[in-house]
Amino acid sequence: TYIFLFVCVLILGGVVALFIFRNRKKQDLYPLLVMKDELERETLSDDLKQVKALEIAGKAEKLYTKWESEWYEIQSIDIEELDRDLYNAESYIDKFNFKRADEVIMNSGELIASIKDRIAEIRREIKELKEVEPKNREVYEEIVVEYKELNRELLAKRHQYGAAADQYEQNIKELAP
Repeated sequence: TYIFLFVCVLILGGVVALFIFRNRKKQDLYPLLVMKDELERETLSDDLKQVKALEIAGKAEKLYTKWESEWYEIQSIDIEELDRDLYNAESYIDKFNFKRADEVIMNSGELIASIKDRIAEIRREIKELKEVEPKNREVYEEIVVEYKELNRELLAKRHQYGAAADQYEQNIKELAP
């Protein structure tokens, strides 16, 4: 009878220890769930709209396209993957598969860090573009003025250039802003 009682107490102690351990693992999971929710609420849409309103062209337009596709990838692929992984981790914890849950929790933490880094990088690049844009606009306006002056000078002195005037005119048209 003492052996039976000892075995029952041992089993009961083991079950209690498993549930305590499960609750501790869930406590490891909760901060990741909070971070995932923060990432879901995160938005770059306003920043991207501001960039689009800058009348961008060339390299800036390629950067905008890259940022837009990367933001779409973060929202539609990475956060969905993170959500699925966290759900799986919670499922593993509920099934007392702590080793697998730890692996998924670690991978989820790395994925969250990666997503945050990518968002920060996009924000940094957008900020740089916004800071450079006014200067670029000034340079563009100067180039337009210079182009018009060159074109006017060519038209006014066309007879002085002779046969080369057509080639100069072609070169200036290629430089047209």
